[in-house]
Amino acid sequence: MSHLDTMLNGQPDVLTLGAVAELLHRDRRTIRRAIESGELVAYRLGGDGAWMILREDLRDTLKRGGTLTPPGRTDTP
Repeated sequence: MSHLDTMLNGQPDVLTLGAVAELLHRDRRTIRRAIESGELVAYRLGGDGAWMILREDLRDTLKRGGTLTPPGRTDTP
């Protein structure tokens, strides 16, 4: 099992921006920038609602690498 699978196993199907930030040890602003740039697919609930990220979309983004790769992790599955 890859590090990515281990990290995401047990996570809910839908994560909040804050949960993704905590999981990846990144600032919430970093996650927001990734969403705004299109690097990370996310859905907004209502006009000013919270950002929601599907676990599978997060997995796909992390497999591609980029700014969201957790610190010290360069391996991909």
